[in-house]
Amino acid sequence: MKDILATGLLFPEGPAILSDGTVLCSEQGASQITIAEGEGGKVYAKTGGSPNAAIVGANDIVYATQNGGAVGGWRSEKNVSPSIQKIDKDRNVEEVCLSSSDGNLKAPNDLVFAKDGSLWFTDSGQAFDFEKMVEHSRIISLSKDRKVETILDTGPVYNNGITVDNEDNIWWAETVPLAMCKLVNGERKEVCILPENHFPDGFVAAKDGRLFIATTYGHNITIISPDGKIDGFIELDDEAIPTNCIFDGSDLIISDFGTGWEKNEKSGRIWRVSTDAEGHERYLGEII
Repeated sequence: MKDILATGLLFPEGPAILSDGTVLCSEQGASQITIAEGEGGKVYAKTGGSPNAAIVGANDIVYATQNGGAVGGWRSEKNVSPSIQKIDKDRNVEEVCLSSSDGNLKAPNDLVFAKDGSLWFTDSGQAFDFEKMVEHSRIISLSKDRKVETILDTGPVYNNGITVDNEDNIWWAETVPLAMCKLVNGERKEVCILPENHFPDGFVAAKDGRLFIATTYGHNITIISPDGKIDGFIELDDEAIPTNCIFDGSDLIISDFGTGWEKNEKSGRIWRVSTDAEGHERYLGEII
């Protein structure tokens, strides 16, 4: 089964699901969190800038990585500070993290709650640019009481998606080298390099340990085993530029820029696709 839940979106990312089943996404080009429903979706909350990803924590509080206002060559009408944003059920937006232990946030990208309640996120360092990827990327951890620490500086690799697997390991994607990595004893372990043009963006873990990776110019979801071997693909269509995904039971909710994104066209879509897997438990943390 392949259904399209929403169309006509401008740079949709990070799908998230509220407790009542409502599907949200971070719509970067609209500077908002969007309800993924129908043509153009519906506004959930205005964030300013460009929210790069969103997740749902405890009590249906939404957390977003705010990159400040950039997607490729696009810039928002009004930039805001790069940050982690917290959006309560009344749709109020609060900045809960603006810097880490080694300096200000530059371009937060994706985020996930770990089992201990800490919020882990990637900071890509800059807007994606194949030709001028110079800023260093970081892996950062934010505790419930807002203590923040940079865990790793991974260099100019454009850290992108981040998730927790079925053994509670932290994984992240490095888009420029096509690398999938995980944290082992506090160090970076490169698990695999994906095929040509399968640039890893956001991804999610299944209960069986496989990772389902939105691979942009592969136009599909690339599935790898825990040891990094290719386990299959979920093909979308030739117009798809998948950017992130999340499990809803055994269905995968996928955000897709669409090939018109490079011309700043509202070609983005949100998909629901059946899989042979079931999602790993999502931890619902809270930043107080």
